[in-house]
Amino acid sequence: MEVTFTLQFGKASVEILCGQCMPPVDLRITTPHCHRLGEVHILLSGEAHYTFGEKGQVLQAGDAVYIPAKTFHSAICRSP
Repeated sequence: MEVTFTLQFGKASVEILCGQCMPPVDLRITTPHCHRLGEVHILLSGEAHYTFGEKGQVLQAGDAVYIPAKTFHSAICRSP
């Protein structure tokens, strides 16, 4: 089921089309999941630990990461 939801960042908003998921309840923690399409995540502030399959990576504000299609991933934001 495709779902569209909007995230608000101050005056800017981002509309997200999610192919097979529901809008997250808590954006600080995600459980391992994958999507049929690739994703690009850009960390706007703080720090987050991402897991891609068996590998982990810490992202800082301003970092971006590409997650290929059908790659299991999760994230935990360590700071607001």
